[in-house]
Amino acid sequence: RDWCALGGHGGNMKTDRRSQKTIAAIQNTVLRLMCTRRMNEIKIVDLCMAADINRTTFYLHYRNISEVLKSLLDDMAARIFDSEDEANGDTAKGGTTLDFLIACAETLDRYEYFGEFVQKSPDADYFLTCLKNVLSDKIFAGMSRKCGSDAADAKHIIRFLAGGVLDVYVEWLKSDKSAALGSVLNVCAPMVAAGQELLEKIAGGENKLF
Repeated sequence: RDWCALGGHGGNMKTDRRSQKTIAAIQNTVLRLMCTRRMNEIKIVDLCMAADINRTTFYLHYRNISEVLKSLLDDMAARIFDSEDEANGDTAKGGTTLDFLIACAETLDRYEYFGEFVQKSPDADYFLTCLKNVLSDKIFAGMSRKCGSDAADAKHIIRFLAGGVLDVYVEWLKSDKSAALGSVLNVCAPMVAAGQELLEKIAGGENKLF
């Protein structure tokens, strides 16, 4: 499995609305199929049939199933930060730690089969580890641009926070959901806020990091 490595999408990756709809259908279909089989058991022809597209359409966007999963990782991370930026724009003082936690949960919840994938897929743990790495790398890259080499000390804190946020959400997905997600996130918010304060000290306290 090499789809944890970052390297962008394959194919021509058009960004018009019709192509975005096709890409979303392919991504969601892969998640659905992986609820019942391993990634390396999925054939392109089966994916195309399930997504109601032809193979030519698939190859316009991807070269293989691994690239679909890479694109999912990149898209999830990008949407989490886009959602959090939108939330921040609604407040004069900027976003809160809870905004970031909510952005993570709400973004992942938009993928129709993500919850079932997490609960049933034997590849879910590996995928989630990759997603933690992608989120951590995006946060760390942003901090490095602000702080230069001084940001190196923050890498472990960032990985701890990104991993913790995802682990809590996944645990909630696997539960009976008797506890509201909002209350779970509120419990976690002070811990994430403490980590954020450490990161802001390293960054010189100039900007929110997430």
